[in-house]
Amino acid sequence: MPKELKVAAYVRVSVESVQMHHSLEAQKEYYKQMIDNKPNWEFAGIYADKGISGTRIKQRTGFCEMIRDCEAGKINKILVKSVSRFSRNTVDLLNIVRKLKSQNISVWFEEQKIDSMTEEGELMLTLIVSIAQAESESISENEKWAIRKRFEQGIGNTKRRTFGYKWADDQMVIVPEEAEVVKQIFSDFLGGSSYMKIVDRLTEKGITTVNGKLFSTSAISRILRNITYTGNTLLQKTFIQDPISKKKKINKGELPQYFVENTHEAIIEMDTFQKVQEIFAYNKEVGKFPYNRTGKMYPFTKKVICGRCGRHYTRQLWNTSKNGEKCPTWVCTGKKAEKYRRCDSKNIPEAKLMEASAKVLGIPEFDEELFFDKVESITVQGVHELLFCLHDGTEVIQHWEHTAQKASWTESSANFVD
Repeated sequence: MPKELKVAAYVRVSVESVQMHHSLEAQKEYYKQMIDNKPNWEFAGIYADKGISGTRIKQRTGFCEMIRDCEAGKINKILVKSVSRFSRNTVDLLNIVRKLKSQNISVWFEEQKIDSMTEEGELMLTLIVSIAQAESESISENEKWAIRKRFEQGIGNTKRRTFGYKWADDQMVIVPEEAEVVKQIFSDFLGGSSYMKIVDRLTEKGITTVNGKLFSTSAISRILRNITYTGNTLLQKTFIQDPISKKKKINKGELPQYFVENTHEAIIEMDTFQKVQEIFAYNKEVGKFPYNRTGKMYPFTKKVICGRCGRHYTRQLWNTSKNGEKCPTWVCTGKKAEKYRRCDSKNIPEAKLMEASAKVLGIPEFDEELFFDKVESITVQGVHELLFCLHDGTEVIQHWEHTAQKASWTESSANFVD
């Protein structure tokens, strides 16, 4: 008696609706009966996804579970209605089919009558899925064209809730209590408050975002940069890169943006908004961070990165001697991050950074011009370890010691990384 095949089926609908739900259930029942009626087939399960595009494999939990079960030896054969139900991405489909084929697992595409185990089957799959992918790209381009036409008419594509406003039919209207918070944020920032000080004040008052969460420094930054608060709308700030990956990107000039004036009531005067943007432009030019209000540019500004939280280090003056002299010390900005997310990375005296840089560059003392020419970044990793990344691609690790009485760089601990 021939060995029983462990047969499974995969079904998918791309739209969430009552009608599509019935379609999904009908497909499940159909394949269950088909497998049960075959004498040499053993039912290995029905794997399903609903409301998910065929171009996004990772988001299809049913599909991914099926592939894992194939790798675990639980499935010998897969039934699927059509090529487009399996995948609309040519590369993904062929890679998966070939991988399954190497494990002696076949895929039967019922509508096209294709068996993936045959040579003719792979050729037909390549042709069919290429056409399906082209159709998907064509549909995407048509949708983009329609969206851009609406943008040209000043019509947005979403009704996302913005703090300070709510939607009433097709119009954004002010939420008075939230609008006062927005005004205070702009006022505090122009008055010299850092993001963190603003966050602390809002937290003390129990003020939360539209999602009911505490404000973060990134949320404050987004509010201060959002031109919506001036009563105008900027459309196409982001875009979908391609219909296959569906990754959203910030529009930095790749596509036109549409500025529509007087679309709703303003919370912030345009002059106030522009003053804030001028501060951002100045900060970017001189390399200043929200935690360092001096505005001065130092050799290690934007160069020293925390290996724990990914934030930059900023320069602070600390009293570290009995005679009251202040020692320049570089501190991770994450130490002032919001509660429960503060970084505990090591502070580094500026003199020690200079000594370490000189050793890595093979010079007797720190040279600012040579440092800028040679060093791309310094990552603080571990308790006493720095990773120097040079512009030529070389990486150098330098260790150091630091105690309450003495801080010194060890001569023997320099280590080059291939």
